[in-house]
Amino acid sequence: MKIKIANHHLQPIAELLAGMPLKTAQSRARSKLLTLVREAIARFGEDEYDLVTQFATLDDQGRPVFGNDGTFALADPDKASEFLEARQA
Repeated sequence: MKIKIANHHLQPIAELLAGMPLKTAQSRARSKLLTLVREAIARFGEDEYDLVTQFATLDDQGRPVFGNDGTFALADPDKASEFLEARQA
């Protein structure tokens, strides 16, 4: 069986699953699903970081420069729409 979940729904689903009081077989099934969701969250985070690295201003070591508020500046502000399209995809 294959389940498709939009990336922006992964974290709320993980929180929902973690908070569900279940017993025995249901709990094991939930734990397996929760593991898969957490793995998907980690992959999504890595993919998003790679995308930011392609468009952001980078430091000397090739890592994006983040401000104190957690935001980053685009290396080329004219590519903002391209970044947003890639992020949506």
